[in-house]
Amino acid sequence: MAQSKTNRSEALDQILGEALDLPVAEREAFVVKLCGDDVELLAEVNRILKITEAMDATFLEQPAFGDLDIAVGDTLGSRFRVARKLGDGGMGCVYLADDSLLGEVAIKTLHPRQRTSANMVDRLRREIRVARGIAHPNVCPIYDCFELEHYGSPVTAFTMKYLMGETLATRIARGPVMQSEALVIAKGTAAGIDALHAEGVLHRDLKPSNLMLVPTKQGFTPVIMDFGLAKTVRTTTSDRTTRITISTQLVGCPDYMAPELFRDQPATVASDIYSLGTMLFETVTGRLPFPKEGVVATAVRRSVEDAPRAMAFAPWIGARWDSAIAATLHRDPARRPASGAELVGLITPSTEFRTGGRGTSRTGCSHRPPAASQGRRALEAAAALGAEAAR
Repeated sequence: MAQSKTNRSEALDQILGEALDLPVAEREAFVVKLCGDDVELLAEVNRILKITEAMDATFLEQPAFGDLDIAVGDTLGSRFRVARKLGDGGMGCVYLADDSLLGEVAIKTLHPRQRTSANMVDRLRREIRVARGIAHPNVCPIYDCFELEHYGSPVTAFTMKYLMGETLATRIARGPVMQSEALVIAKGTAAGIDALHAEGVLHRDLKPSNLMLVPTKQGFTPVIMDFGLAKTVRTTTSDRTTRITISTQLVGCPDYMAPELFRDQPATVASDIYSLGTMLFETVTGRLPFPKEGVVATAVRRSVEDAPRAMAFAPWIGARWDSAIAATLHRDPARRPASGAELVGLITPSTEFRTGGRGTSRTGCSHRPPAASQGRRALEAAAALGAEAAR
């Protein structure tokens, strides 16, 4: 029997809620009974349950679990003298350090739990080798991966360029983003993503806290950071684009995660494009397209609901921006722009926001990231380079 989107969402939510309260061994019979002859509903419930049951094996939405007692002034591997801690996340901690060979760098150390997980260190090394070869102004340079020692304990770490500026998350929190800024963010991030994809790298954790806005004489440059969840893959090129797929693994921040990943489908270029679209939606509207919810509720909602239109919250953005963002957030990956360049092509003919929306004008609302001279310590705190901030 056909169901409306609302009724289907409610049915999914109710069945999943009750099933998750049962022991794992009893769930299958329970959901078969409740779903009856609705094969599609049963498949949807089973997909989400499978992902939920596997989450204990991932670090998705887990809090940080302690660092390696690295303190300011410590020297790692007789080479990196720690200046200060920049951030802490599920993968590890990030520090500003003085490298005796390269000077000032950001160094990210893997938490002990990540270090002991299956093939984590080998995987990280392989991925950093590929990412290190990407030289692009919108991608944070990665220098190297190390096995260090700290007071007799092994430490896995990698170094990258230390960036001054503020994250997109901080910029959004400061207030309205005018179109000229949003266009710079869209163009730069799209170019960086295309550079990653061209080298066979999926980022898989695009979010505002992983995009640094670095001050320049002309304004700022968006730079993609944090490759803790990046994945290198085999690529098959065609005349139109580079297609990338990987084995299924639910990782990343649910707020920016493509709906197919909640349906146990592999991540692709389209998954990164969806995350980019979510970031742009938040940039121009100041809010996420979907409410912040638990992982199961998020999976249910995105499985049955289309994303809202950005113009519903920011009518001044105009039809081109609205259509472009909507295309990136399509539930069907095949309907999204095939690349960042294609997305920018949908946006660029429009050059100005219309004023309006609750009487708010965007004219004169430019908020550029502060210059480095306007408080180095404050900018460093905003940077939190490479940390998976819990947003």
